[in-house]
Parts: sequence; structure tokens; C-alpha cells
Amino acid sequence: MSTQGDADASPLDAVVNLLVTPENPPRDIDGMDSERCIALHNAIFLHGWISSGRAAEDFDAQSQTWFGFYGEGDSERFHPSLRAFLHEARVVLYDYNAPKFSFHVLGLQCPADLGMWINSPDRWDEEDSDRILTLYATYPTFASKYDGLVYDQHTHRAIIHFDITDDLLLYPEQPWQKLESVLSVWIEMIQREKVVALHDDVDRDQGWPHDAERDLAMKLNRHYRLEGEQTPWTMAPWSAIDLEQTLEVWQMAVEMIEQKMGLNDDGSTQDITSNNSKPDDGLIHAVALDLAEIPDGFAHKFLRRARRPRFTFIAPGLRCPSVEDIAIQPFIESRQQNSEDLTHPEPEKVSPILLFRSDATVSSTEGMNGWYQGPYAQTRDFPSGLYLDPCNRGHDMPFEDGCRLILPFEFDLFEAGWAKQSDGSRAEGRDNLYQSGKNPYNYPHAVQLQAFLENVYLNVRSGYWNVDAHGVAGGVEKWKEADSQDHWAQY
Repeated sequence: MSTQGDADASPLDAVVNLLVTPENPPRDIDGMDSERCIALHNAIFLHGWISSGRAAEDFDAQSQTWFGFYGEGDSERFHPSLRAFLHEARVVLYDYNAPKFSFHVLGLQCPADLGMWINSPDRWDEEDSDRILTLYATYPTFASKYDGLVYDQHTHRAIIHFDITDDLLLYPEQPWQKLESVLSVWIEMIQREKVVALHDDVDRDQGWPHDAERDLAMKLNRHYRLEGEQTPWTMAPWSAIDLEQTLEVWQMAVEMIEQKMGLNDDGSTQDITSNNSKPDDGLIHAVALDLAEIPDGFAHKFLRRARRPRFTFIAPGLRCPSVEDIAIQPFIESRQQNSEDLTHPEPEKVSPILLFRSDATVSSTEGMNGWYQGPYAQTRDFPSGLYLDPCNRGHDMPFEDGCRLILPFEFDLFEAGWAKQSDGSRAEGRDNLYQSGKNPYNYPHAVQLQAFLENVYLNVRSGYWNVDAHGVAGGVEKWKEADSQDHWAQY
């Protein structure tokens, strides 16, 4: 692999035309698209190498191909396209401080563990004993019995599988993807600065969680080194691109609703209830956010900058936040009341934030996502609505813009079974609608706010959601249509 060329060019720039997109999907071929996957793999590795402060020209000398490093061995059990990939994909000798391949996986698996799924007769037929390989090893940080990116030599698809004790079902029971699709998603996360490769000069010994300098870095959303083995990689709780694109989609949704309402450019219309706010006002001013103890971060910046609509309901039964609504945060109050030690603040832990409130009430967190247990489980009679999920900014995979629709009813009370998560599994309970289910690329996390707002925009634009003088009509009962044969796809 040659690394000579424009010294200022990013290795990722050279493979933009190879990224999987709707316009550039995976090719329909027999086997792995080896050439494409080799280029994407080596670009990720080289990007991390250079970003850590190492010279590009040293990469070839200090890395080898997989076969060059481990030898041919019993390579006949590999599909020819997988062998072609391993003949060109780079590896480096494992060392704690050496650059790892990516944030999610430390590198291609060594021969001894590459086939850890091979002898699994309880899962695969004996005649298929060479079928499933753990192609990339993940980090012990992510699971006590860690696994990695698993590859199926029959379908030539891959799926992230952090813990070997978790269920692993064959495609299409789980959403396995082409390897080039997985690598493309990981590159997109780097491009969005959600995942960042840090220079080695970034301090490895910053105190946590009570180091004032690190706390300030969190408030400014600067990237800091997590406590773990993922050198040089880290993950930001949110990125500037995430915020800007969420604001753009919010603006699109607001304008679509106002257009459907018949609002003129000057705000005049017939039969409309005005909230006496100018369209260019932010949703909530900074003083109110501070009084509500909304910490500086994604939610604070979104609410401060998002344009205030000229209507009340952003989605069926869900109100746009007002100063009065934002001040009442049931889970922030619960955490304060139930904290075991209030003398040591924990700025890295962000409580659930109620963003779009409904008038319906939920009586208990029982049966909800595990994030809402612990100090939050004591909360009783809280509003249903759209919440930003709790986020531990010091966790290995933080998503501060993840959101969760908490409904006042549970879908498993209805026997239809049509309500689905993104992977096609049932959206059981009261808080799984819109969630991804099995995530083939990443650690499980709540759907990002941008995706929820995109669904709002599409449902209003298509006319599936009606509008009235107060915004999106229908009330919170409208969400029950997600569990119907005719309408599940809208959610």
C-alpha cells in the first residue's frame, strides 16, 4: 500500500467515491467486494495513524498485510474474496499505546480467534462449520466476553456483535450488512466528528470526573481521551454537524407545518392561535434553560437556537416546549432527590430531558429502557412525550442527542404486533417505537433527534398527519396507529 502523495490530503478523501450511499450501493457480486473493502479498511487505519501524530510514510514500514503478518496457515477455509481482502488489509503488532484500527474494533482478528464461531454446532449446522468468523476483534472495554465484527462466508455480510453471549441470528433475522456498508458508516462517523482520532499529545491522564479542566472541555464539546484501550479514538457526546443538521430538519418540519396551516410569510392566517413569538426567536432563552438546570450541551444549544414555531403541536399530542413546560423536568428532579451523594456533582451525567410534552401521564418506569432505572425509577406520574435519553458523557459510546418517545400506553397490550423497530423487530412496551432494535454498526443507542424530526416532516408533507389551527392534529392516541397493518410503515 503506497502512502505517498499530497501530504495535506486526508486518507478518507481518497475513498469518498467508494463509500456506500443510496446513490452508490454495494455491488451485487458473488463474495466480498474485496477491492472496495481493502481501500476503506486501509483508509480508516491510515487516518487514525496520521491523526495520532505519526508520519504517513512510516505506515507501510510499520504495518503489514494480515497474511504477511500471520502467514497463510489454513487459509483454504476462507472464501477466495475473503482471502483477497486479507492479502491487502493492513494490521500492526498489538501494543497498548499503538494506534488501533477504529473506535469500534481494535483490528483484524488473529488466526487463533478468527474462527471462534466455527465450532458452534448449537448455532450452525456441522456442515457449515467454516461459515461464521469473527473478522475484527472489539475491545474488552465493551463486554466482559467480547467478540467483534462477525462475518458470514455464505451471505458475505457482517454485523457488530460486542458480547459473545448475546444472541446472534443469521440474516435476515438480524440486519447483517455488507462489509463495505459497515466500513462506510464508520467513516461517516469520523467525517461528522462523532468519532475522532486524537493526537498522542492529548493528555492520557486527565482526572475524571472532578477535573475542572476536563469539565470545561465537556461544556465546549471538545474531544477528550476516554479511559480505555481505543487509542487514538474517542467518541463525542454530540458533534457540531449533528447539531446543525438537527436544526435544519427542525426548520424544515416547522415550515412544512406552517405551510399546511396556510400561514402567510407575515404570520397572518385565518383561525390561528398565536403564541406571540417571532419566528426568529429561539425556543427557550438561556436564562430559562439555566433555571431548569438544562446543562450546557446538545439540548441547551438546540433549544436556544431552534426557531420558535407559530403553532403549539409539533407532532400528535406533543407540544413545542414553552418556558413553563421546560422548567418542569421530572427526571432531573428525581435524580436530585434520590442522589446518594449530592456533595460531588457529576457533570458527565446528563439526566433525561423532556423536550416535547404531552398531557397524558405515565405512572411508572417499569418495563422501560434500562437507562430509566436507578435514581430515575423512583419517578411516578410523569408526562409522556419525547425525551432526550440520559447520557453519560464519560461512557465509551455517548449519544447526547438520542431521543425516546415515551407513550402513555404499551404496544404489547394490543395483539396486532405491527409496531416495528428499524430492524423489523416488534416495538414492544411504551418506549421502543422509532428505536433501531439490533444495530449492525454500533453499540445500541437511542435514535437521534434528527431522525425523529425527519419522520415528523415526512408525515406532515405526505398528508398522513393532518394539521389544524394549533399545529399537528390527532392527539396522543394517533400513535396507536403505529400498531396497525395500514400505518405501521409511517413510524
